[in-house]
Amino acid sequence: MKEVFRIIVLTAVFIITSAFTSSKLSPIDGQWSGEFKGNAGTLPFQTRFWTENGEIKGTIDFPSVKVYRKEISWILIETDIVHFEVPNDSEVLVFEGILTDNKLIGEFKAKTDRGTFNLIRP
Repeated sequence: MKEVFRIIVLTAVFIITSAFTSSKLSPIDGQWSGEFKGNAGTLPFQTRFWTENGEIKGTIDFPSVKVYRKEISWILIETDIVHFEVPNDSEVLVFEGILTDNKLIGEFKAKTDRGTFNLIRP
């Protein structure tokens, strides 16, 4: 009976350990803060990215215009290039930047605006 109990416990530990080690985090998981500068001026914003069932998900906040937890609709990472999109009324905000040392710096574009952005992960 002890042997059966030991096998059950070891199996449970293996399953739990496998679940935690097989869920890889993306290089952008975490909270990010920064700003983007465009034709309309400078706007601070924050993002949060996380990995869920192998898929990268995210939200974006624009506190100065009271927009919080807006879903990021598409996220793509290729080596050190990060691309994400945010639907906004009748247009889509497109961000594409280079990830280095907990910094994401790049350009954004929308139907009516273009500019640069920078984010840091503390």
